[in-house]
Amino acid sequence: MRKPSGCLKRRAETSTLSDWLGKAQEKLHATSPEEPSSTLRVLIAHVLCEPSYFPLVHPDYLLKPEQEIRLNQLLDRLISGTPLPYLTGKQPFFGLDFSVNPQVLIPRPETEMLVAAALDFIRKRGAQVIAADVGTGSGCIAISLAKNQPGLKVLAGDISLDAVLAAKQNASTHLIGQAITLWVGDLLSAIHQQFDCICANLPYIPNSRLPVLEVSKHEPISALDGGEDGFSLIERLLEQSASRLKPGGGLFLEIDDTHAGRISQSAEVLFPLSSITIEKDYAGLNRLAIVRMP
Repeated sequence: MRKPSGCLKRRAETSTLSDWLGKAQEKLHATSPEEPSSTLRVLIAHVLCEPSYFPLVHPDYLLKPEQEIRLNQLLDRLISGTPLPYLTGKQPFFGLDFSVNPQVLIPRPETEMLVAAALDFIRKRGAQVIAADVGTGSGCIAISLAKNQPGLKVLAGDISLDAVLAAKQNASTHLIGQAITLWVGDLLSAIHQQFDCICANLPYIPNSRLPVLEVSKHEPISALDGGEDGFSLIERLLEQSASRLKPGGGLFLEIDDTHAGRISQSAEVLFPLSSITIEKDYAGLNRLAIVRMP
């Protein structure tokens, strides 16, 4: 009789996916009502190494004790504010999955606008195009460009060694390591060649705004802090790019909404006769600056 008793006890202590989801939803909605329930299914898929629809198809699946412990740990971190991509270690961007960690900024949909615009420019530019991705972070811009444009050569750099190592891992995962050359350095200071296309999503948030932003509590400050006015790094890159862009080349910069007028003024001085375009993001805010050389 002892064996059945032991089995019954073990079953009573083990939650089904449905049980865990019910309790987790109550806890999540009590503390973070804006967080969608689908986030919990993403956590389950991550821990169980199953598709995100697995909890819907198998609600009676019995969680192993170690699985339930891990899920509860991740739930607590989620409630404390840790972004979901840092919990799962990945973030989709431009149709690809990128490994991310707290040493790199989480790729955003707004940055996909930059990639799409740069790709369109590169394809019109023709063969043997050389591009640069300054402040590469996870490598999402450089890798997305190279993955979608065979034959493209991209030099990608970041002042953070941890970021460059993350970009190297992602380049290897997506099998385009030969198309990308990585470097560690301050903007373009260590690079002396010219490019057909320069892309950058540099830190552009004025440091006075950082304390009130939720993003600054969990993502690397070095990838967010743009200095007193948020424009210092962008201004330096503009100055460096003036001698690094080939005739007919293009510069693609993600910017703060408040920088549109200033970047236009600087570009008019540094890039005579060039065309300057400011594009808005999905929220209607100035987000992408494009400078096309004559």
